[in-house]
Amino acid sequence: CLAMMLSALVSAASILVLLPGVASTAAAAGPIATRAASFEAIGWSTLPGWEGESHAEALRAFREACVRLQSRALWQPICADAAGHSGANGAVARRFFESRFTAYRVADRTASVDGLLTGYFEPILVGRRERGGRFVHPVYATPPSLLYLDARVVAATTGVRTLNAVVRDRQVIPASEGVRPGEPIYQVALETLEAEPLDRRYRLRRDGSRLVGYYDRSQIESVSQPLGPVLAWVDDADALYVMQVQGSGRIRFPDRKEIRLAYADQNGAPFTPRGPPTTRTRSIPGEGGGEPLSDSLQALIGPDPESAETAPPPPATEASTASGHRTRGIATQPRDPAVERVIRDLLETPRLAKGDGDRVRPAPSAAAVSPASANDRSGTAGALSSIERRTSNTRYAAIALAHLARARKLDRSYVFFRVRTDSAEGPPGALGVPLTAGRSIAVDPRVTPLGAPVFIEAARGADEAPLRRLVMAQDTGGAIRGAVRADFFWGSGPAAGAQALQTRDLLAMWVLLPKGFLESRVSATRTRSIGPRNVECTAPDSDYCDD
Repeated sequence: CLAMMLSALVSAASILVLLPGVASTAAAAGPIATRAASFEAIGWSTLPGWEGESHAEALRAFREACVRLQSRALWQPICADAAGHSGANGAVARRFFESRFTAYRVADRTASVDGLLTGYFEPILVGRRERGGRFVHPVYATPPSLLYLDARVVAATTGVRTLNAVVRDRQVIPASEGVRPGEPIYQVALETLEAEPLDRRYRLRRDGSRLVGYYDRSQIESVSQPLGPVLAWVDDADALYVMQVQGSGRIRFPDRKEIRLAYADQNGAPFTPRGPPTTRTRSIPGEGGGEPLSDSLQALIGPDPESAETAPPPPATEASTASGHRTRGIATQPRDPAVERVIRDLLETPRLAKGDGDRVRPAPSAAAVSPASANDRSGTAGALSSIERRTSNTRYAAIALAHLARARKLDRSYVFFRVRTDSAEGPPGALGVPLTAGRSIAVDPRVTPLGAPVFIEAARGADEAPLRRLVMAQDTGGAIRGAVRADFFWGSGPAAGAQALQTRDLLAMWVLLPKGFLESRVSATRTRSIGPRNVECTAPDSDYCDD
């Protein structure tokens, strides 16, 4: 009997050696918690909608991300395996994910699995190469006056009000590290710096003999002379702000040529506007005394369906073409077939089967939701119920767009751009790879490692199928903070804009991590984000976290 028991133990041990991922998952008793989130391993059969997913399409998106991921130790073996799965069918792709990853249900620090999904897109603005007429709002490249200070230097100066430093190639370096002959010494006014930079760098500028926090939005927009290189001029500061919030865009000129812009940098101030209205009781743009959208803003989401049915055709302008949709004299891009296909695929997702109703919690009612405050960083306040939101998708998009434009006056952050010269269709995300419409999301990289596959389930309303999709964490955002939080990339142009601006849905997330990795991190050195309110990171990241 004893021999049989020993034999059984040896056999079990052999299985565990052959399947280290299974052993690690089995050894985890309950959720694995960090200071920022908790992760509970689940079986693939319990992942809602997993069987019906297009695994081959998701694998293609992951393989594209491996261009950057393959240089990181965490992803090297998996990317090497993925490289051998070019052209894999759905069944093979599914086996790849299930054999290489463990799926973890993500919850926040309070153990809540409910979060928020919003949407973003690549807008198209009409512009000019030179300032003139109504085109007086500059689209800035990164100004030469913007300086950088490593946040770890500040973290080491607890209780100190000033720091002596020198400036070399726009980098602020403590004078304690050495001063070259003739180098001016500045005092860093630490009290002027914004707290908790996500990417470990404070942004500063010279102010006489001091280095202070960089100009905020109101200061940048009120300068009489440009701060630095101007990439284009646009006619609407609110439309420009929308492009800054989205993090990328295109500027179309009268000759129909355009430049594609990507995020280059930011002024260092946190993104702090209020969320969209939580009820339908507030005035709708163009109705009941509400201010109508400007032409440039309306063009970002396409024609107003109500205005288009009743108003006469607008006169042709230099921006109007036979191939474009004219909106009050402003040409908009014809709807991108790729975006239309993504939208159609999402809306045609099979509805919840009978008995599956508990997998997506209903969106909260208006009475249970309070408007987001200007200082709310979580982004979860202000989620809308489907009944309040869904009377007209395009009309709600217009409401959200108008509210976003009004938020510009509250927001102190400011985004600078660079011209894209690559041939990729999608704009680059924070991971450094082009975003894919319908397959890319922005996340908080301290909780969800950049590059990780993430399965999302979002309640799209009582009369719509839930959005269930395997996407890739490839981007970040100033407002994307917290554990169960994601921003869904819809694509480029007005069709994507209308979808993105109406996306504000209750979210559940499952992050896919290499088998055994998360369990091994429990006993290893923990990582911390930089800043006075540092957050424990799920995985090391040279841009956002340090060991």
